[in-house]
Amino acid sequence: MTDPLPPYPVSGPQGTPEPVHRHPVLRVVLVAGAAIALGCGLLVGGAYALLYVVNPLGDEWVCAEGEAPVIATSDRARTAGCVREGTTLPEDVVWDPFGNRPMPDNCDQEGWVLVERQVVRRGVPDVEQDCAREDLVLPDGWTPAEAEDD
Repeated sequence: MTDPLPPYPVSGPQGTPEPVHRHPVLRVVLVAGAAIALGCGLLVGGAYALLYVVNPLGDEWVCAEGEAPVIATSDRARTAGCVREGTTLPEDVVWDPFGNRPMPDNCDQEGWVLVERQVVRRGVPDVEQDCAREDLVLPDGWTPAEAEDD
C-alpha cells in the first residue's frame, strides 16, 4: 500500500506553513511607478538632447531685418529694444553700440565674438554677456570673453 498524500499546503521543516507574501499590490505599484519615472526621465532627457543638437534658436538675432537695437541713456527713457533703422531717436535713447547681432548663446558665428562686462544686479556682482563684431572697438567696460575649456 502507498503512503497517503500529505495535506495541502505542505508544511515547512518545523511543521509551520510557508509564509504568505503580503502586499503584492504594493510591490506592483512600486515597480510600475519606478518604470514610469524612468521612462519620463528618458523622454525628458531625450527631448533636451534633441533640442541641443537641433538648436531651433541657433539663428536668433536681437532685432528683425531692417531694425536696429537702441538703449536708454537715462531712467526717464522708456524706448528700448528695436526700432526701424534711420528713425530719429528721442533725446534719452541712442543706437546700441553693438548693432544688430546674434543672441549671446549663438555668438559662435563667423565674424562675431562673445564679449562680457562686470555688472552689479541687486547688490550682487555678475557678468553680463553679449555678442559683438570681431572688428568692433568695444565700449568702456566690455572685454572679449575668455574661452571656456570644454
